[in-house]
Amino acid sequence: MNSIIYRQCPVCHNAISESMEWVEDVEGVKRIYCKRCDTIYFDHKPPRQPVYDINYNKHFFRPGDIRKAGIMAAKLAELCQKKWKRPNILEAGAGNGLTVMLLRAMGLNAFGIDLDEKLSV
Repeated sequence: MNSIIYRQCPVCHNAISESMEWVEDVEGVKRIYCKRCDTIYFDHKPPRQPVYDINYNKHFFRPGDIRKAGIMAAKLAELCQKKWKRPNILEAGAGNGLTVMLLRAMGLNAFGIDLDEKLSV
């Protein structure tokens, strides 16, 4: 666990380390929770990625893709429902919208945005 957080919250611009909490590290990227505005964010911008537009995402309905999205949606639902009664969940980079659809099927208020506007749900 990292007790010092250097990057300010991208939502409320909070830069006070004591009001931030480390969540986890995933492949060198820290996920930070801002206690001031209830946002979880990355400690730095991820490396530049290829473009995942609608042409890329329309092919991801294979059984393995659906299974992975289901696992992710279930874990996200579990974490959010521990803290909030009716959480609003925004998936940034929603791709084909599968995770958002599964979260909605679980009764959660979920939305998705993507750089390709056709993929926003």
